[in-house]
Amino acid sequence: MNLLINCPFKFNINNESKLKIGGIESLNIDLAREFINNKFNVTLSSISNKRIINKNNLKNISINQITKNSDKFSFDYIISSNDSTIFDYFPKAKKFLWLHNPLQIEKAIRKKQFIPIIKHKPTVIFVSEYLNKITSSLFFFKKRIFIGMNHLFSTNF
Repeated sequence: MNLLINCPFKFNINNESKLKIGGIESLNIDLAREFINNKFNVTLSSISNKRIINKNNLKNISINQITKNSDKFSFDYIISSNDSTIFDYFPKAKKFLWLHNPLQIEKAIRKKQFIPIIKHKPTVIFVSEYLNKITSSLFFFKKRIFIGMNHLFSTNF
């Protein structure tokens, strides 16, 4: 299974020292490693000057490279942190929007997130019950779930 984990922040797996990157970035790297341990072929996309980095069976590719050459990539699943715009490039993949921060309608419109959410209807994964409660029901997600890291890998995609 080919999985894209999209983390639209500036980092790469070569500078993953916990002192150099933030919590969302670390969580995405840890998530990628767990999926690799579960026999997934994982690509991590991030904002990076490096085009492709391979390290410990994890491929890190810049988001620009993926979006400009989307026809050269194929993913069965996409997990994207706080960013739904990547879904436009891979219409056949199963889509998961991993929300780490509140998503207000005004902010979604301003950051061009609203249309991809409506168009692709991803399953949304909340990192807290609080985020689930404050996220508007006007977002037409396929499914809304709160899931801890321990439960994620027992979930059947």
